[in-house]
Amino acid sequence: MKHSRLICSGTLLAALAGCSAAATAPTGSGGQVGSGGSTNSSGGSTGSGGSTGSGGAIGSGGSSTGSGGSSTGSGGSSTGSGGSSTGSGGSAGGGVTASGGRGGTVGTGGTVGSGGAGGGAPAGDVAGAFDGALALFPCNGGQGNHFDCPNVGCTNNAVTNTKYSWKIGGDSTKVYTLTFHVLGISEVYYYDGGTRAAGTASLLDNKNLFISGGGLWPGLNGDKTNGADYNSLQLIVTPPVTGEANTYGLNSVRQNENAHDSATTQHLTFPLDYMASIKVMGGGTISMKVYDSNCTMVQNCGTATSDCSKPRTVDAVASAMPPPPSTFMQPYAVSGTHGQWIYIDVTDVK
Repeated sequence: MKHSRLICSGTLLAALAGCSAAATAPTGSGGQVGSGGSTNSSGGSTGSGGSTGSGGAIGSGGSSTGSGGSSTGSGGSSTGSGGSSTGSGGSAGGGVTASGGRGGTVGTGGTVGSGGAGGGAPAGDVAGAFDGALALFPCNGGQGNHFDCPNVGCTNNAVTNTKYSWKIGGDSTKVYTLTFHVLGISEVYYYDGGTRAAGTASLLDNKNLFISGGGLWPGLNGDKTNGADYNSLQLIVTPPVTGEANTYGLNSVRQNENAHDSATTQHLTFPLDYMASIKVMGGGTISMKVYDSNCTMVQNCGTATSDCSKPRTVDAVASAMPPPPSTFMQPYAVSGTHGQWIYIDVTDVK
């Protein structure tokens, strides 16, 4: 924090025939109590002590006190209050009559702070490992029907994969809005309910596949099998934030593009490249959950219908900050089979 200081100049010395020791006042905080005026040898009256003032002190007895304005920068705000000082002319027999005290120097504004997250915490301290999160879903060797493959980590044909979980930092009494870039390759899913970022737009017209809320599609038979055997891909926020969805899908399509029934999406994966925002409590957790009713996932075969020779890549990953680990290469593959993946690049925290 910087402070201004009132300096006794040579010009003022000439005008006042002296510069009182009280002319240098503390800066930034409340003014200093003025010292008693000196008694003139000719019978001048003794000045009473100056009263303490905020931003400047008043000194009598011919002395002038000016306090510099304080400079404060707090959480990005800039405040500077100029302190003024007034000197009352003390009369003394044969003494010099003091002219009005010189005004205190106007304080300069504090330096504008960068927008900190939730009152000054750096964005990285809040987002933690969620910024730069890489979730990999490899095919478990071999190629299934229609270029599908066994889903690693899926068991008993009905599993919620909670392998990925990230702790959020910040103040536990505050709610933070995290804005992030969703990048990756994924099959798509129709969620039951919820609000899609793309509204009712087709996957072919709007590539933002984010959805707030919504549950697992019960399928045509209501048992999460027929029509529900593609993978959900959700972010779950805990503890829940009041008034928010707290469950978010990353690969949402409208119902008539349900991958089980639509030629537009069936046995295909799609590139993810869009922005999204969610709210989380400081100190909370974000988990990535995948439900797969048949433990089979779609390989990243691109637009090919007869082979997997043209897997897709996502160019925007190259500009992500932080970048993915150097061990991650596109197209992502294990044992010659191309799996799916998600990368999160947090761009803003409020």
